Amino acid sequence: MRSAVLAVCLTGVLSIGIPFGLLMGKDGLATTGVNRQQPIPAPELAGCPGGLPVRNRSAHPGQCIQVTGSGFGGGELVEISQASRPGWHSYLRTDDLGRFIWRYLLPANAPAGADVLTFVKIGQVEPATVPAAAFCRFTVVTD
Repeated sequence: MRSAVLAVCLTGVLSIGIPFGLLMGKDGLATTGVNRQQPIPAPELAGCPGGLPVRNRSAHPGQCIQVTGSGFGGGELVEISQASRPGWHSYLRTDDLGRFIWRYLLPANAPAGADVLTFVKIGQVEPATVPAAAFCRFTVVTD
C-alpha cells in the first residue's frame, strides 16, 4: 500500500483524491476535479489475446495483461506507472472517444503480492481540476 502511494507521489501527481482512492481500495478513477462532471469507469483487466487468462485479478510474472479503459478525453496523453516499479513509466494516447487498450508484459522477476497500475492524464489541466487518474489493482501470484 505504501509503495502504491509512493509511486503516485513520484509521478508528481499529489492530491488528496488520488491517495484516498488507493486507501479506499477501489479500482477506477479519482474524480475530485471540480470541472470533471462525468465519472470515469474503472478499467478492465484481462489476459492478452491468445495468452493466459486473468482470473480473480491475479497474474503471473512474465504474463501479458491487457487493460481497457474509457472516460478520458479524446486524444489525451496518459502516463502509466506501476507501484512495484518506482520510477518506471510508460505512455499511451487515447482514441478520439477517450478509450484505450494497453498491453503490458509483467516482468519475469515481478514480486508476488498486490500491485497497482496508475493511469494519469498528463498535459495541460484547467486550474480548478485534478487530472483524471485510473487505478488498476491486481495481484502477482507465483504457483
